[in-house]
Amino acid sequence: IITAHHIICDGWSFDVMVKDLSRIYSLIIEEKDPKQEKPMQMHEYVEYLENFKTTEDYKDQEKYWLNLLHTPITEIELPEDKERPLVRTFNGARITGEINSDLLSKIKILALKNKSTLFTTMLSFFGILLQKLSGQTDIITGIPAAGQQVVGADDLVGHCTNLLPIRMNINSEKKFSEFIKELKSLVLDSYENQQVTYGDIVSKLKIKRSANRSPLLSTMFNIDPAIVGLNFYGLKSKINVNPRAGYQFELGFNIVVYDDYCDIECDYNSDLFTYEKIKEFINYFKNIIEQIVSNENIKIGDIQTLNNKDIENILNMLNGRN
Repeated sequence: IITAHHIICDGWSFDVMVKDLSRIYSLIIEEKDPKQEKPMQMHEYVEYLENFKTTEDYKDQEKYWLNLLHTPITEIELPEDKERPLVRTFNGARITGEINSDLLSKIKILALKNKSTLFTTMLSFFGILLQKLSGQTDIITGIPAAGQQVVGADDLVGHCTNLLPIRMNINSEKKFSEFIKELKSLVLDSYENQQVTYGDIVSKLKIKRSANRSPLLSTMFNIDPAIVGLNFYGLKSKINVNPRAGYQFELGFNIVVYDDYCDIECDYNSDLFTYEKIKEFINYFKNIIEQIVSNENIKIGDIQTLNNKDIENILNMLNGRN
């Protein structure tokens, strides 16, 4: 069992640690020297960040975020099952759904046709889900960016993840093909300006704080490649994720990509949502995908969270039939 506090370990770091563990284990079993070069240290990474803050590039990146987020921001209102506590809580849980191989193949074809990455394509589905759940058109969600990539230190272990606020305009009259084109540009711009921290953005915006909400970001989206093929000499291995008991946001989707399917890891605040409601959200997400891959020019307003079978079941229930 590997347990690490998030303050010293992000997802990238976990990947580094388990791969190091398998490599070192195998070398020891083979009676070889497991010694490796010293990786970048956290204090070196912090020094890099502090020095970068004195540059013109940092000031330009800061301007990008302030321009994107300076207009009034409305907090996203998701359909909660429970009364929101007066003080924000961090009790959480995780439910996992699945995107099967057939649907994943269709998503990849859709991404290719729109010259988009799998990440941006999946993010577009998540943005539409949030729009459908909230009824709002100005949607902000967070995506993580790995600081290790910026400094070229792939083996650095620490909390180097920066959260990037993605602000989407999801108008019901807009076609999906138009929306994903806009989102693709937005995601590229965000990654080009990823060295301004979430904390600095919130501070500069002077957002009014609420005791029972996270400032600016209440939802998160990410894609992780599955960690497979670890070589522990002479052993077969599989990673099982520990159960989640806490979560710092209200709702988050992490898509774990395998060769021929995806897991949808949905993390949520269990003081706001029930297990049943989150299962519904995951089904809505898949229903949205099914409609879009069938017609990429569908208007966002025409996309439904329920599929035909769901609607039929509801009508039968209303009519008093089993």
